[in-house]
Amino acid sequence: MDPDGAPELQIAQRAYQFVDESLRNAERSTTEGHHLWVFAIINISQGLELLLKERLRREHSVFVFADIERRRSNTVSFSQALLRLERCGIVISKDDMIRLQRARDLRNSLVHYVANVTEEQLRAAYVDFFEFAHTFHLDQLGEELHPNISSNLWAVEAALMREFRREFLEYQGTTVIKDWPSRLIETQFWPFFTIEGADFERIRYGDEDGWCGDLQPTNCHDCAALPGQLHAEGCDMERCPRCKGQLLSCACEPVWAAGSGVETDGPVHQ
Repeated sequence: MDPDGAPELQIAQRAYQFVDESLRNAERSTTEGHHLWVFAIINISQGLELLLKERLRREHSVFVFADIERRRSNTVSFSQALLRLERCGIVISKDDMIRLQRARDLRNSLVHYVANVTEEQLRAAYVDFFEFAHTFHLDQLGEELHPNISSNLWAVEAALMREFRREFLEYQGTTVIKDWPSRLIETQFWPFFTIEGADFERIRYGDEDGWCGDLQPTNCHDCAALPGQLHAEGCDMERCPRCKGQLLSCACEPVWAAGSGVETDGPVHQ
């Protein structure tokens, strides 16, 4: 207990528990089914959010409470934590901010929505977030994450670390940057554009006019989407659902639309 009677917060310890559980999910996925990658992502994303709060707690223990004056048990939200860190003068790079937001949004989407994603995509997104947990822990908390992972999971950790020590990777036949798989998955949860007040369903790769599967590669050469998947944000191959022209260059000005329950106004921009 702290001097005011509030229960002591073990934020970092709970973060490590979520990281451990994500690694168990990853390990079991090889024998029990790829659906466990969904739970691995949910757990690693929750762990990342708690590490963010731990960084805030290290500035001052009361900062993690939503109500600082009363110090009630409810902790700050993700957005509140980022705002308070900024006000404390703690610098989190734009790239780190994007990955934190992406982990949160992908976790929420996997919990509340259904999307057309593959085992390979889920695994690659998890590796990206797991790598980020390592770098964030070292940069913001000043120590390696490794000693805080259960020793019986170190072999799983090491196997994953071999995958994220590269800046680029081959993904669905395309060379992409390491965080691209999570970006591609994220856009699967945004199936509509709103244009001048009307909703238009996005055109999936392979559904474009004149597309012929026998003559085209198995994946989009620009964003690595498979036939039947939605293009990643910013892909130069995506067609506008209203004018049918190239989305990046058309004048329709579409707005991302996903339905209720999503916190952002569209996929997180690089």
